[in-house]
Amino acid sequence: MRVQSPRNATLHLAGVGLSLRTSRNNPEYTNPRELVDVDTTIELAHSIVGRYERLGVDPKGKRVLELGPGRDLSTGAVLLHHGAASYRAIDLFDNRTDDSRPLYAALDAQYGRTLDPDALAFSLVTFPDLPEVTEQYDVIVSHATLEHIPELPRVFAALRRVAAPGAIFVHHVDGMTHTRLLRERDPLNFLRYSDAVWERIARYPGVPNRLRGGEYVDIAREAGWRDVAVHGEYVASRAYLERVTPSLAPRFRGRDDLDLLTFNLVAHA
Repeated sequence: MRVQSPRNATLHLAGVGLSLRTSRNNPEYTNPRELVDVDTTIELAHSIVGRYERLGVDPKGKRVLELGPGRDLSTGAVLLHHGAASYRAIDLFDNRTDDSRPLYAALDAQYGRTLDPDALAFSLVTFPDLPEVTEQYDVIVSHATLEHIPELPRVFAALRRVAAPGAIFVHHVDGMTHTRLLRERDPLNFLRYSDAVWERIARYPGVPNRLRGGEYVDIAREAGWRDVAVHGEYVASRAYLERVTPSLAPRFRGRDDLDLLTFNLVAHA
């Protein structure tokens, strides 16, 4: 363990303890979760779709595939209301809440028309090769999902296989530690540990893969995606990076993309 100050030592040990606690107690990615209040969920869905559209997604008439939709399919509902021809969500686990009807009814009321519930398609699939996905899609998106996938090269290759000519590939990635108590104080805390230590302390479904922005770009290019780019969203301060970088695991210290705490990956087929 290499630390540079008492403050770094404290944060290092805090990360170990919190990761071990999460490994013991975290069912987050395998159990259904309660629906957050309807207004908050709708606001989030609009913000997610708004981000996709700013990054080049025009859903009108497009076949949309979403990875890891989470507790509801509200993003899909908004995309359909914005003119998408079809929508399908896929995941390894079914985390959807038991009853999302009030949510979709509220969205229908906002847009003044009623979606067919069957238009919000969801299916469990086998990662990383997604053999159950055989249709072609014009838009492939995800929000805070890719960072939880360990075998990303094979997933990106599988998604390239089902991408229609000219398809757009847009993913929002949360590259920060997912430990709530450390996210704001030490967002790169989970990069402090060697791979061997990380594998011992972080053993729970959906554990972050710790890939950085440049690595996502390389993996996408190798899978056959073109025009691959990363757009930073939440960026670390220089002061924080100067303080934390000497205490990171050696393989992260020399990277030039550590400042990208959250970012968007965009590519085309």
